Amino acid sequence: MENLEYKIADFFKKHKIESIGILFLESIYPFRRIVANVFAFGEPFLSIFVNQQIVSEFYEIFYDKKRYDKLYDLLKAVDEERDYENNQRSTENN
Repeated sequence: MENLEYKIADFFKKHKIESIGILFLESIYPFRRIVANVFAFGEPFLSIFVNQQIVSEFYEIFYDKKRYDKLYDLLKAVDEERDYENNQRSTENN
């Protein structure tokens, strides 16, 4: 099974909103453990609407610094790739 971090990065890339994801991750970084605990507390309620495994993985992403940083790095890489592509297109048009 593909890691949830890659699925999230692909989602942001598909919708061209990776900068928003980076901003979100940077803004909640000091509170990431609190967000993880919200997922842990809300798991019984959230599992009504989404798979319990996904809720648990979101908890792990926000609780585990390595997984959080991995998601951040993936979004940064996607953002840099898009910037590079945009620069290439702009130089071709000139």
